[in-house]
Amino acid sequence: GADVSRFELPVYHALVDLADAARGGGELGPELAELRAAAEAAAGCYAEGPSRELGRALLDLVWRFHRAFRERKERQSLLDFNDLEARTRTLLQRRVDVREALQRRFQAVLVDEFQDTSRLQQELVDLVRAPGRLFVVGDVKQSIYGFRAAEVRGMLSEQARIREAGGTCVELDRSFRTRPEVLAFVDDVFSVAWSEPGSEVPHQRLLAGLEFPAKDAPSVELITGRGESLERAREQEARAVAGRLATLIEERRLQGTNPLRPESFERPLRYGDCAVLLPATTAFRFYERAFRERGIPYTVASGRGFYATREVVDAGLLLRVIANAHDDLALVALLRSPAAGISDDGLARLAKHRGKHTPWLEALASAELAELSPLDLARARGARELILALRALRGRESVRALLEEGLRLSGLWDGSLLRHEDPRGFANLHKLLGIVEALEREGVSGPAEVAEVLEELRLSGAREAEANLSTDDEDAVRLLTVHASKGLEWPLVVVGDLGRYAPSTREAILYEPDTGWVLPNLRDPERPHKAITSWTHMALSEEGAARRREESKRLLYVALTRAQDHLILAGAEGASSRRTGDWLRWVRAPLAGAEGDSERSFD
Repeated sequence: GADVSRFELPVYHALVDLADAARGGGELGPELAELRAAAEAAAGCYAEGPSRELGRALLDLVWRFHRAFRERKERQSLLDFNDLEARTRTLLQRRVDVREALQRRFQAVLVDEFQDTSRLQQELVDLVRAPGRLFVVGDVKQSIYGFRAAEVRGMLSEQARIREAGGTCVELDRSFRTRPEVLAFVDDVFSVAWSEPGSEVPHQRLLAGLEFPAKDAPSVELITGRGESLERAREQEARAVAGRLATLIEERRLQGTNPLRPESFERPLRYGDCAVLLPATTAFRFYERAFRERGIPYTVASGRGFYATREVVDAGLLLRVIANAHDDLALVALLRSPAAGISDDGLARLAKHRGKHTPWLEALASAELAELSPLDLARARGARELILALRALRGRESVRALLEEGLRLSGLWDGSLLRHEDPRGFANLHKLLGIVEALEREGVSGPAEVAEVLEELRLSGAREAEANLSTDDEDAVRLLTVHASKGLEWPLVVVGDLGRYAPSTREAILYEPDTGWVLPNLRDPERPHKAITSWTHMALSEEGAARRREESKRLLYVALTRAQDHLILAGAEGASSRRTGDWLRWVRAPLAGAEGDSERSFD
């Protein structure tokens, strides 16, 4: 490798500056482009030394952590899911008798959703099945779990291997779900998207497998929200979708047309027949607000952020302080939260007043000496009274009752109804009380233990949806992510937030599994907003961006093929935005001048 001691920052800066100076066109455009490419390559190669040196140090740190973590698990006789997979593979590789006994047990091995399996899982399948005894079902176009180490190449390689071994591959090109107009639109989108250079997925046309009755209204619509900023445009998009859904459902303009779906066939569609699919949960707030404004019933069908919501975190802080008034970290966070609402300036003055060794609760007792504003002083006194009152109830009330009283006295109950005009916070607190009550029934006792469990659930990213504002059996639109929609279908589907979705293109640290390289993108100490990027990091970053872009195509494919009868596409464009989201650009092209489809724009 390169000698990092020979790296000199001024030399790197000179190469980068030369590349920047070579931007331009005119008569010397081709020569300048060559100079710029050469300077960028030279700068990248020059940065290889420090990048790989730090990468080796990071890899060593990770391995030391891995060994320590493995030893800790062994001492406690614990296994995580990765251990179960890896140790099973090791067992089957080393113990021929065990492997052959397993293979004799199964006449054949069937693997569904094969496109979602990782390389390790594919190895396990090969170890437990006898030669020629494999049946796989999958759709490479729906491989959308790269973040779980699923590789689209695995499905393609398995197809090739089956053919080479004399096996049979059956193409499933008939859909018994979706109207032919929608399928034709999907084909138009992906015949272009999957023909781009570097595309991993071969285009395959999907045809309707049954006859649908005629339909007067268009089957595909595009709604575009516009605004000065992308944020405002996304608000307009959601409001426009809410208005369109209200018109279609309340005026009974659509009915189910799939004869294989008797629950909706030839009857007017209801809100419960509709779903809004979004690339990420971050866009939920726009649609929830728009649906509330319009009076449209909805339910959030998927989510994993319940334990990280502001109101649940604040409630956990309240329990931690009730359990231990000297938990200064929790107490300071509580003082800044809506439960107390002390300003940053007020906290800074209290911190200066209390010194290094005085507990924060004692500092609140003499808050008048901290030169606080009248409002912060009143809030500091109120916070101390709240904590003392709740701590006096410990051991006399259940944790649920204690938390409910704390929510009432602190104002968190009322505040949850006022924040963003969103009643979900209030519903989340009700749900939290039920969870706390269930924990107590399971033997978790005292505010300290309950708070610890809630914190562990938050840090582990436990899958728990936020509270629904509609019951599951209510006639309500379902709001969920595209990933959560896989395998599901609805008569009317809205695919929203098309204008925003774009994979990130640069990662701080890259790992190349084939070579074992760890390559960080270094911060430039003299140019805070710039990075020192090695050529290898740039190349791998571009490869990663290309893979993510290809997966985003497949995610869009999953979204568009959830619709039975009617598909509404919705995206936003801000006047100040530099580029249009990939999804909006891909779906818009086939609709330009298309007969039977429509686009509506809303400012």
